[in-house]
Amino acid sequence: MALDTGAHGEATRGMDPVPVLTLDIGGTKIAGAIVTFGGNKPTISLASSTPTRADRGGAQVLATIVDFAGSLLHDAARAGVTPAGIGVSSAGVIRAEDGSIASATDTMPGWASQPLGEALRQASGLPVAVLNDVHGHALGEVSYGAATGASTALVFAVGTGMGGAAVINGTVHHGARGVSGHFGHLFHPLAAGLICSCGRESHIESVASGSGLARLWAKRAAALAPESASIGAPWRAATYTGALEPVSETFVYQSAGGAAAETLPTQVSGGGEVAQRAAAGSSFATAVIHDSGVALGEVVASLANCLDPDVVVLSGSVVGAGPAWRQGLEAGFAETAMTPIASTPLVEGSLGGNAPLIGAGVHLLHSLSTQGGADASAQGGTDACSEASLGQP
Repeated sequence: MALDTGAHGEATRGMDPVPVLTLDIGGTKIAGAIVTFGGNKPTISLASSTPTRADRGGAQVLATIVDFAGSLLHDAARAGVTPAGIGVSSAGVIRAEDGSIASATDTMPGWASQPLGEALRQASGLPVAVLNDVHGHALGEVSYGAATGASTALVFAVGTGMGGAAVINGTVHHGARGVSGHFGHLFHPLAAGLICSCGRESHIESVASGSGLARLWAKRAAALAPESASIGAPWRAATYTGALEPVSETFVYQSAGGAAAETLPTQVSGGGEVAQRAAAGSSFATAVIHDSGVALGEVVASLANCLDPDVVVLSGSVVGAGPAWRQGLEAGFAETAMTPIASTPLVEGSLGGNAPLIGAGVHLLHSLSTQGGADASAQGGTDACSEASLGQP
């Protein structure tokens, strides 16, 4: 299944202003805003966020989302804004017929099977359209961002985890089961022995995402400090354990270039700490970031060899990891891309964290325009929302 977005993105530029309540649901936070379409670019107002607290389980996360949406709708009403509906970009595989969560990784325990679309529709009385968060990200970028006008594009979201989307003939491709675009779950030898968030082994997310940078650090530290019995389990783990917690154990690293030896922790808190240490001059951290970038570049090139995109868009916190990451990415891409593919632009997303919010809004408006498309059963009537049922702030 593919969502026709190209023409719709153009259509929203000429229409009367239409506000949409949009949500972006991830494992760390839930973001929301009113996105108003109609001009050359959507405008964003009443932006807010709240912690997901995914560890509480799917039912509690769903309750938080409904309450958060109610608060935003209350703020919109006070500002004299009546949204046309609720567009949602959410982590997980989305069941198109009702906007529920078909499956999810262990980063959001218990999120699978949650009736997200129906809960929001019943609570608000508004039409609701739900799509995967990275599909939403890609839809935002292809409609109004770095991939605008592209017939074929690859979009990567590289943050705490890794996701992606393929834009083919101007449409975001969902696949037969809504799973298309899980680029983080492609094999790479650098991740050998690491258990991915999906439960499988040796996937690129395990070394090239933010949490993956921390796990690659720990894996290499374990090789340099084999006497520390507590190091081995966290980086491999029988089951996915997410980001690693700092510990007091250290190891000594001596680079081949003759730089001064470094005394470093065997584990770090996440990709942000790796980037900070690289920026401060750590040769070990720089090597981890560079090699992670190379691995991702090789995966990007492999996909580009298959799809021949006009452009590759990369977004997320890891994109800001520093020059060593970018150099590694470009080197890995150049080594793996076929000659006609090697000139494909690798660009940063231009919408930042607003991309999935904008994409969710575009998806909602497209669903309303088709009335009987994939998300028709996830839509309600167009009556004003019931603030009482959603809860007051």
